[in-house]
Amino acid sequence: MDKNHKLLFHGAKSRIEGKLDIHKSRTNNDLGQGFYTGERYEQAISFISGFEKSSVYIFDFKEEGLKGKKYNVNQEWMMTIAYYRGVLEEYENHPIIKKLIEKSCDCDYIIAPIADNRMFQIINSFIMGEITDEQCKHCLAATNLGYQYVFKSDKAIKSLKMLERCYISEKEKEYYKKMRNSDAKLGDDKVKLARIKYRGKSEIKRIVRSSYYMRKFDKDGLILCKMQGQVFEMSIETTSTSSEIFIRRFMQSIIAKSLDSGDILQTNIQPKDIFERIVEQYGESKYGSVKYSPNEMYWIGYIYRYFSYTYEKSSSQVYKIIKPKELRELFLPYHTLDPSQAIERIIPVIL
Repeated sequence: MDKNHKLLFHGAKSRIEGKLDIHKSRTNNDLGQGFYTGERYEQAISFISGFEKSSVYIFDFKEEGLKGKKYNVNQEWMMTIAYYRGVLEEYENHPIIKKLIEKSCDCDYIIAPIADNRMFQIINSFIMGEITDEQCKHCLAATNLGYQYVFKSDKAIKSLKMLERCYISEKEKEYYKKMRNSDAKLGDDKVKLARIKYRGKSEIKRIVRSSYYMRKFDKDGLILCKMQGQVFEMSIETTSTSSEIFIRRFMQSIIAKSLDSGDILQTNIQPKDIFERIVEQYGESKYGSVKYSPNEMYWIGYIYRYFSYTYEKSSSQVYKIIKPKELRELFLPYHTLDPSQAIERIIPVIL
């Protein structure tokens, strides 16, 4: 086979009926709609070995006259995968995201690393700010599944010639299922080691990544920040739990999600009503005894909401990034600063 031809393999859960059609695939695949193939037979069969009528199709791909794009394990690939998997849909009109999507669409076919659900969870952890880019990159490298060829245009589909359909015996299915499980276990162990080895190491600061999506702080944001600050301050007298327990319950509560979305602005709910909602969700609690000062609580509540509002992260995500104890330690040096200046100084500290 000459250099312009390549053998590719497609794992199918059932028989392919009629002509190949890129529009029959799901839109939330790794790189959107397209016809997906891999470089190796073992790669194709491992994804469909659990289906009764599965088989592997072998294709001859002729690359002449087609425009291709190749991704490697880098930030561009991670962000593109995250978009098509639905994590960044709310930012689809942002210039950076639009440029990424234009690049992925301005081609006939794509060559890119395969991202299974396990790899996507790693990418999602990076997007959510739970791991650094260095951790993410090395975790993904540890779960290497090979490259996939994704055909995005009708012109590209016509360049594929079906050579053979390979039926899979029960013994073969069982063998590849065991091999996939074994590889997954080995990959999980490598990911754990990568998370530990590269913890705290980063080429790209999360503050830079987050600034892509900063929202302007407006009147609604001010109302939400003041409301949350008041709730946190009032909790000292209103609740029987420690301040840290209250904050944890609040930041993971249903009512916090209402502040995240801004829906609470369409209601007449008052700060005192919020405590009732939290008790309804979690029940009464007298756990813990350490109370922060009123000024500390107001500032922590305000800063949490400011962070959430301007960086468009949920309360639970912000809580994972920085804990109340850490914010309390930063209260004295930063509480007199404008909230935007405080956040600019706080994020590098917690990174």
